[in-house]
Amino acid sequence: MSKRWLQIVFSLVFVLSCCGDVISKEWRGIVPMRSTRADVVRVLNQCKNSNPSCEFMLKDEFVHIEFSSDGKLHSCSPELKPDTVLLIEVYPKKPISLKRFGFDSRRFRAVSPSRTNGGFLDEQSGVILKVKKGKIVQIDYIAAFEDRSLCAPYYESPSLFVEDPFDSHVPVIYLTCPRGTIRAGEIAKISAEIAGTPKITFLWTLSAGRIVSGQGMREITIDTNGLQSQTIVATVRLGRVESSCEFQVVPN
Repeated sequence: MSKRWLQIVFSLVFVLSCCGDVISKEWRGIVPMRSTRADVVRVLNQCKNSNPSCEFMLKDEFVHIEFSSDGKLHSCSPELKPDTVLLIEVYPKKPISLKRFGFDSRRFRAVSPSRTNGGFLDEQSGVILKVKKGKIVQIDYIAAFEDRSLCAPYYESPSLFVEDPFDSHVPVIYLTCPRGTIRAGEIAKISAEIAGTPKITFLWTLSAGRIVSGQGMREITIDTNGLQSQTIVATVRLGRVESSCEFQVVPN
């Protein structure tokens, strides 16, 4: 085979590997509304816990996956399988040019007035491109148009996914921790405030203690049994944005 033909074959392989996810609505074999947590664990060995979302690094990508959990958190239909994948957010380590991605303006529509900073949505396939300085900094995969009925409230306005926290407009999360001290054994509550209604869940972690309820939501309750004389640090993440606060637990 000539060098010229090798170049052509390489180019075709690159385009298919680069843009196949856009056509097939999948990312590494995971398809929103058709794959579940079990599929993510089997294919990627990630997201083994029961949280409504998970985050991890995979090669040169930071990944956030949103699950339906039991369906109630995102107002999905009871008919939907528990822990169905609703959203995949991929942040490439190095921004990708629209040309290299194979951007087709006939399929994508702009959902912000600026081509330099904003987003593009392929309504039918459910692919969202978030752009900063003319390059793709985040790729979102949501359900294809025909698959959204089992979680209609979540997918009601696909363009809102562009407004979720990402690099071009990082929001501030305000946390409200207990004032003063909490006695060991008491229930502590922490709440998060952020503008808008994010499509991704609030992923909470604690330095100590147990979250009794609220994982994935704006407010959590914490069991402080056995934590006397400890300082508890609570951290919440929304994609790549996080905020922390702390409070002291004293003996009874």
